[in-house]
Amino acid sequence: MRLLLWPSFNLSRKTWRSGVVSWLIFGMIGLAVAATGFADFLKAIAQRESSLNPGIVNSQGYAGLFQMGTLAMTDAGYYRSNGSAVNSWGGTFTGKNGVTSLNTFLANPDLQVKAITAYYGKLQGYIDYYGLSQYVGRTLNGTQITASGLIAGAHLVGIGSLKHYLDSGGSVIPRDGNNVPVTQYIAQLGGYAIAAVAPTFAEVLAASPTGGAGSTPLPTTPGGGSPSSPIFPTAPSFSNPDAAFAAGSGYSMAEFAELFRLLFGAVLFLWVAYTFVGAYRGYASGKRSPIYVGKTQVRVVIVLLVLLVLLR
Repeated sequence: MRLLLWPSFNLSRKTWRSGVVSWLIFGMIGLAVAATGFADFLKAIAQRESSLNPGIVNSQGYAGLFQMGTLAMTDAGYYRSNGSAVNSWGGTFTGKNGVTSLNTFLANPDLQVKAITAYYGKLQGYIDYYGLSQYVGRTLNGTQITASGLIAGAHLVGIGSLKHYLDSGGSVIPRDGNNVPVTQYIAQLGGYAIAAVAPTFAEVLAASPTGGAGSTPLPTTPGGGSPSSPIFPTAPSFSNPDAAFAAGSGYSMAEFAELFRLLFGAVLFLWVAYTFVGAYRGYASGKRSPIYVGKTQVRVVIVLLVLLVLLR
């Protein structure tokens, strides 16, 4: 058995050392090539997300080169929510890699590259667990699905919405808050290498993105797996409830809450209209006094104010 594993075991020590050094050199070259391709991917993402501006925070609270929000930063291990609204940045930073505040994060683009690399590693875990890697190599809406395309799609709309798109055969096309369709990111950011080792910001700036629709997926993914790696035997560890809810439903808790507010608002409007109309009809028929109508209006206004405060 030893002879099968180590065919050169009986060779001279010099020859054995030479072989080890050669393998190490080839391994380092392989990592360098993967990191270079990954830098291309990161630059392509950053160009679309922030125009390569590491200090920007948009109107929705997404920050930095890659427009990371609080949920992504939590998945990457840099942030801990205190229950405040998504992207309010009211929670605490974990101190990972020295990131202790949003300002610290924005001031250091190298840390932003490390954070997005960690986040993409988490996304790859979700992709593998939900069996989405099986779509790599298939064509949906005229675009070949690649490993980097899946990561980019999850970055844009979340893992749950990406799953809906793929499982629907491309008939359901989710969009982000700026109305960008997931198909655009899957097509324009496909065909790049994905690596677990973060390049430097300087390497990202020096990169030359050349991916695109129909490109052949490269076999380097976070964690060293392949784009067609099997489903994980155990569920991924979700860093926050919103990520778990979105992965299962395809919708974020914020989207669900907004739908609830709209439905509740419609019911509330009908209740107000019914109460007011009923009070005035009673007054017009002589069954209700003006004082009763006035009290009814005051009660309705008080209820509305209380509910508005609670639903903020």
